[in-house]
Amino acid sequence: MKRRLKEMEEEVAALREMQAKVAKEMQAPHVEIQIGMDGNNPISSPTGNILTRGLHTMVGYWANNKVDSSDCVRNGWLDTGDTGWVDSAGNIWLMGRQKGRIKTGGENVFPEEVELVLSQHPGVARVVVVGIPDIRLGEKVIACVSIRDGWKWVGARAEHQGESKEVSPQILLDHCGMKKLSR
Repeated sequence: MKRRLKEMEEEVAALREMQAKVAKEMQAPHVEIQIGMDGNNPISSPTGNILTRGLHTMVGYWANNKVDSSDCVRNGWLDTGDTGWVDSAGNIWLMGRQKGRIKTGGENVFPEEVELVLSQHPGVARVVVVGIPDIRLGEKVIACVSIRDGWKWVGARAEHQGESKEVSPQILLDHCGMKKLSR
C-alpha cells in the first residue's frame, strides 16, 4: 500500500510539473512575459499576474473605438487572467486563475493548489475548493470532499475509532500540513 501511494505521489508530482511548467526555451522570440505585481501581493511574494506583450496580443475589443481601452490590456501588456511566478531558471509556474483566487486573512489561496493536495489523500475521491464570505477573514476556504468507497467520514465532534480508513476535517488538515500547505 505504501509503495503504491509513493508511486501515485510521484505520478501526481510529475503531472503537476508537466502541466504547470512552461519552458523558457519554448517561448517564441517575439513574445515577452513578465509577472505583474498588484497591491494585493506582499513584496516578499514572487507570485503575481502573468502579463504578456508582442505581436500575438490583442489591442482591444472589436467595435471599440479606443485602442487599449480594455481592462486586460494596459500599456501594451495583456493580463492573461492567470497567476504565477518565474523561477531562477526562467520557467513560468502557473498557480491558478485570478478570478478563482480566494482572499482570506490577507493571503491569496488558489483553489487548484488546495484541491491538488487534498486529492492526494487516499480517502478522497473528489474535491472542490471554494471561498465563502466571512466577516473576520474576508473569505473562508471551504473544501467539499467526496470520500472513496470503504472509507468512513468521522465528524469533528465524533471520536476517532483508530481505524486506518477514516477521514475527518482534522485528518485532512493534518494531511495538508504534511504536504506543506500551511494555509
